[in-house]
Amino acid sequence: ADFLKPKQRLADSTSYLAASITTRSPTRGLLIRLRMTCFGRPVDCIIDTGSELNIVSRETWKNIIRSPMDRNKSIPVTAANGTKDRLTGLVSDVELRCGGVSTKANLFVGENSPFHVLLGRPWQQGNLVSIDERRDGTYLIFKDPKTGDPAYELLVHPEDDSPATDPEVWYAQ
Repeated sequence: ADFLKPKQRLADSTSYLAASITTRSPTRGLLIRLRMTCFGRPVDCIIDTGSELNIVSRETWKNIIRSPMDRNKSIPVTAANGTKDRLTGLVSDVELRCGGVSTKANLFVGENSPFHVLLGRPWQQGNLVSIDERRDGTYLIFKDPKTGDPAYELLVHPEDDSPATDPEVWYAQ
């Protein structure tokens, strides 16, 4: 893990490869948050292995993604907490970059989403992204699309909870 260094503040989009942010949830442990870029602009993503959809907030769609939304693909949804909402459309083939890794996602637009981007199982499966738990923490593994072999990895949560290794934000440098 020599390539990871804790930082105190967010860097601009040109000074990092990728950033992951971990958030403690009282019932589920740590959420995996990943700083990615879309059209060169930073966007905060949540990796959710329990989600059947990829979702982008309306504000993030309008201000960062700026690609056409197909309003004919509007669907009703029920969140894990039971709240009901309507996803107003679908933005197809959005490129999301994590350092040197390019991924694609089809994103449904959520009017009241409490996050910027939620990347669910369709993103993981379509981009061959795995989560690997190791003694020193949780890693995202990005596999080569041609061979299926691991090509890139990123430590997203160190297991040591000491103050020196438990920052809110980690940057790959």
